[in-house]
Amino acid sequence: MSNLADIALITQIITLKSPRAFKELMERHQNDVRRYLLNLTGGNSSLADDLAQECFIKVYQRLESFKQLASFKSWLYRIATNCFYDYLRSRKPHENIEDYIC
Repeated sequence: MSNLADIALITQIITLKSPRAFKELMERHQNDVRRYLLNLTGGNSSLADDLAQECFIKVYQRLESFKQLASFKSWLYRIATNCFYDYLRSRKPHENIEDYIC
Protein backbone atom coordinates (compact mmCIF):
# COMPACT_ATOMS: atom_id res chain seq x y z
CA MET A 1 0.00 0.00 0.00
CA SER A 2 2.84 2.38 0.77
CA ASN A 3 4.30 2.02 -2.73
CA LEU A 4 0.93 2.93 -4.26
CA ALA A 5 0.76 6.02 -2.08
CA ASP A 6 4.31 6.89 -3.13
CA ILE A 7 3.37 6.51 -6.80
CA ALA A 8 0.38 8.80 -6.31
CA LEU A 9 2.60 11.45 -4.72
CA ILE A 10 5.22 11.07 -7.45
CA THR A 11 2.53 11.58 -10.08
CA GLN A 12 1.41 14.79 -8.35
CA ILE A 13 5.01 16.02 -8.12
CA ILE A 14 5.74 15.38 -11.79
CA THR A 15 2.46 16.50 -13.32
CA LEU A 16 1.42 19.29 -10.97
CA LYS A 17 4.86 20.31 -9.66
CA SER A 18 3.33 20.03 -6.20
CA PRO A 19 5.75 21.05 -3.43
CA ARG A 20 3.26 19.75 -0.87
CA ALA A 21 3.36 16.28 -2.44
CA PHE A 22 7.17 16.29 -2.43
CA LYS A 23 7.20 17.39 1.20
CA GLU A 24 4.88 14.52 2.11
CA LEU A 25 6.99 12.03 0.16
CA MET A 26 10.16 13.30 1.82
CA GLU A 27 8.63 13.24 5.32
CA ARG A 28 7.42 9.70 4.71
CA HIS A 29 10.95 8.45 4.00
CA GLN A 30 13.38 10.86 5.65
CA ASN A 31 13.76 9.01 8.95
CA ASP A 32 14.52 5.70 7.22
CA VAL A 33 17.01 7.33 4.83
CA ARG A 34 18.70 9.20 7.65
CA ARG A 35 18.93 6.01 9.75
CA TYR A 36 20.39 4.14 6.77
CA LEU A 37 22.98 6.86 6.16
CA LEU A 38 23.74 7.06 9.87
CA ASN A 39 24.66 3.39 9.72
CA LEU A 40 26.84 3.90 6.63
CA THR A 41 28.66 6.87 8.19
CA GLY A 42 29.46 5.01 11.40
CA GLY A 43 27.13 7.12 13.52
CA ASN A 44 28.17 10.56 12.27
CA SER A 45 24.80 12.31 12.57
CA SER A 46 25.79 15.61 10.97
CA LEU A 47 27.25 13.81 7.95
CA ALA A 48 24.19 11.58 7.72
CA ASP A 49 21.95 14.67 7.77
CA ASP A 50 24.01 16.34 5.02
CA LEU A 51 23.93 13.21 2.88
CA ALA A 52 20.18 12.78 3.43
CA GLN A 53 19.63 16.36 2.30
CA GLU A 54 21.77 15.78 -0.79
CA CYS A 55 19.85 12.57 -1.45
CA PHE A 56 16.46 14.30 -1.44
CA ILE A 57 17.76 17.08 -3.68
CA LYS A 58 18.81 14.43 -6.19
CA VAL A 59 15.48 12.64 -5.81
CA TYR A 60 13.65 15.84 -6.66
CA GLN A 61 15.90 16.53 -9.64
CA ARG A 62 15.64 12.98 -11.01
CA LEU A 63 12.11 11.99 -10.08
CA GLU A 64 11.00 11.92 -13.70
CA SER A 65 13.58 9.19 -14.38
CA PHE A 66 11.94 6.83 -11.85
CA LYS A 67 10.67 3.98 -14.03
CA GLN A 68 8.80 1.94 -11.39
CA LEU A 69 10.83 -1.18 -12.21
CA ALA A 70 11.40 -1.53 -8.48
CA SER A 71 9.75 0.10 -5.50
CA PHE A 72 10.31 3.78 -4.91
CA LYS A 73 12.03 2.93 -1.64
CA SER A 74 14.59 0.76 -3.45
CA TRP A 75 15.25 3.58 -5.92
CA LEU A 76 15.56 6.06 -3.05
CA TYR A 77 18.04 3.87 -1.18
CA ARG A 78 20.14 3.48 -4.33
CA ILE A 79 20.38 7.29 -4.54
CA ALA A 80 21.28 7.48 -0.83
CA THR A 81 23.98 4.85 -1.33
CA ASN A 82 25.37 6.74 -4.31
CA CYS A 83 25.44 9.97 -2.28
CA PHE A 84 27.50 8.13 0.33
CA TYR A 85 29.86 6.75 -2.33
CA ASP A 86 30.22 10.24 -3.84
CA TYR A 87 31.17 11.51 -0.40
CA LEU A 88 33.78 8.76 0.01
CA ARG A 89 35.26 9.51 -3.42
CA SER A 90 35.51 13.21 -2.58
CA ARG A 91 37.42 12.38 0.61
CA LYS A 92 39.94 10.17 -1.17
CA PRO A 93 43.42 11.63 -0.79
CA HIS A 94 44.78 12.96 -4.05
CA GLU A 95 48.34 12.45 -5.08
CA ASN A 96 50.44 15.57 -4.83
CA ILE A 97 52.53 16.22 -7.93
CA GLU A 98 55.16 17.94 -5.79
CA ASP A 99 56.01 14.52 -4.32
CA TYR A 100 57.30 13.49 -7.76
CA ILE A 101 59.36 16.60 -8.52
CA CYS A 102 63.01 16.40 -7.47
